[in-house]
Amino acid sequence: MMKHINDKHPNFYSKDGRFNLVRCYYCDPKNGVENYVMNVTLGCCTWCGWDVALETDKDYAEEVNN
Repeated sequence: MMKHINDKHPNFYSKDGRFNLVRCYYCDPKNGVENYVMNVTLGCCTWCGWDVALETDKDYAEEVNN
């Protein structure tokens, strides 16, 4: 699993490998912003739109192209 800005506590990966975004550190790098509960399991931020799927795809594309 790749590291990204939101790979911090209290966010976590479930047993099936899905990223659960409880607090978004992209919105506020110091304290994080609490995410809307319905978007936690989707891995996307309600407030800024950060999405783990897009972040992972971007990181993968950079690895492949380098």
